[in-house]
Amino acid sequence: MSSGAAAVAPHELGGAGDIRRWTSVAVTGLLVVALLLSGLQWMYHQQSSLSALTQVSAQEIAAPDPGLVENERWAPLTLPDKLCSSDCTSRFKIYRATITAPADSRQMAVYLPMFDGSAMVILNGYTVGRSGSMQDPIADMTYQPTLFALPRDHYRSGTNTLDIIVSAQVPGGGRLIPFHVGPADELESAHALVSFLTVDILAVINGIFVVLGFCALLLYASGDRDRLYLWFVLLLAFSAARNLNILWPEWPETLATRNWIYLTATLGVLLSMSGLVSRFAMRSETRMDIGLVLLIVPASILIWYGLHADLWANWMRTNAAIRVVGIILVPYALIRFLLHARSLAVPVHSVIFALLAVGLVPVSYTHLTLPTKIV
Repeated sequence: MSSGAAAVAPHELGGAGDIRRWTSVAVTGLLVVALLLSGLQWMYHQQSSLSALTQVSAQEIAAPDPGLVENERWAPLTLPDKLCSSDCTSRFKIYRATITAPADSRQMAVYLPMFDGSAMVILNGYTVGRSGSMQDPIADMTYQPTLFALPRDHYRSGTNTLDIIVSAQVPGGGRLIPFHVGPADELESAHALVSFLTVDILAVINGIFVVLGFCALLLYASGDRDRLYLWFVLLLAFSAARNLNILWPEWPETLATRNWIYLTATLGVLLSMSGLVSRFAMRSETRMDIGLVLLIVPASILIWYGLHADLWANWMRTNAAIRVVGIILVPYALIRFLLHARSLAVPVHSVIFALLAVGLVPVSYTHLTLPTKIV
């Protein structure tokens, strides 16, 4: 009787241990998600508390120069603007808003959270600021939030005209989201916050990628020949290359070449991620993992020739195909990783789950609330 009871006890304890394990992991994940969503909500509240301009007039410029062209083609538009989907030939687009002169002596400014390509701001015919090159090769300033002072000596009494010219990365692609005009001291904090989240943190992450990749190569070269290090370096290299368009927005390459690097690196991240997870969780790569990472070579060649043949159309096709690959590979790798993590200690498992939430929640939230980036 006593031996039977003793035989049952471990099973019961094991079941209770599994319950505690998954409870700890679930609570950790929920707390991290709650903190992240609270931070994101606070960030967007900071933006929404500013007075945004959404009603503008707009026109496209077919000329090769972004100079202002007065004509009768102005049309009312509610921001955010959408990308052109057919008959897309123009490279520049003008957005016009009317603002009033400040009633006091405070310094005024215009804050552009996001635009497609490069932008130039003009107040009553005077250029007050430019973000990036407006001519080929056009700078990719899309995720470089900008703040321009509006000099008081350029204001007129009463109504003033504010023009924003956007130089698009692709024909017909000029795009602007709601922007803000107000006292400079009120806009500076919002501008600094978004710059920190979109540029500064990314620069730190890229630096960490370089250091980690160098350390992994040293470990491999020192005698520890685990191919896990090589998969890790490959993933970091693709990830760092993918961030070049944001961290180096005016690098002197053609638009087709820059997009080729971006798309190849994005595909490389997805394909090498599968091999890294297999090596980490199963200590051995599958034939599918090796085949996928080798696929990057012919895929990169096809992307190169496709973009140089028809940049706009083939960029859209390639980007859609890569999204499909991501929809398949990311859940596949995530499930395998979590299954492996079940064998680890509860604190380690909880930390892994929390880190995954840290990475996945902001990405998902951003893709649901912001327009898709075209580089």
